[in-house]
Amino acid sequence: MSQKKPTALEEISLGWQKILPEDVRSKTARVQDCSNDLTENEKRLTQDASPRRLNEFVTARRLARDLLDPSERNSLLERDQKSGAPVWPSGVVGSITHCKELCSVAISENGTLNSLGIDLEKIERVQFRFLSKIASEHEVKEMESYLSENEFSTDVALAAIFSAKEAFYKFQYPLTGAWLGFRDVEVQISDGKIHFAPKDETITNETLGTPQAILHVTESHVLSVVY
Repeated sequence: MSQKKPTALEEISLGWQKILPEDVRSKTARVQDCSNDLTENEKRLTQDASPRRLNEFVTARRLARDLLDPSERNSLLERDQKSGAPVWPSGVVGSITHCKELCSVAISENGTLNSLGIDLEKIERVQFRFLSKIASEHEVKEMESYLSENEFSTDVALAAIFSAKEAFYKFQYPLTGAWLGFRDVEVQISDGKIHFAPKDETITNETLGTPQAILHVTESHVLSVVY
């Protein structure tokens, strides 16, 4: 009997288990239509949102509350006015990512991480014609070499860079408050590891520590974590 092929949701959930640190918990779900099932706080926080953004926002916050300790769940109500990111309860670091119909949330509550950034991208969404806005040709060649063991295409390499930079942005923002574009940071690969080189000289390892980045590629998506 042939084995049933895992769904994209199952592949992504397993992918997070492979790349997230042991003390980080995650949940992934399909974005739900929440428009007829909003709490008063959710209505307040999404009053100017489009239907798509409303559903992404509410699905993510509900996943996050499921992951939090029950005593902390009511704390996750507000969002940062500048970035729109959730304001996590004291002692919690977390990150949220949306990818069209899917949403993932990851949190750590034991105080071992300074920050956390995750990103999920559909490979076909990141098209090569956007290369100049996302990365240099050198970055793509380095990523292709990094992924070559599995014979991934250039499209996968570009999606991997896009995703890694998104995860890095989410990691660094709570520590620096800095807005970064895709060309404001370079993905570098040495000794088989992914590193980041921000062009803003005020963003240093003294501020960030030494962030680690790990990628995982499924048939249709790239997953990235920076911590």
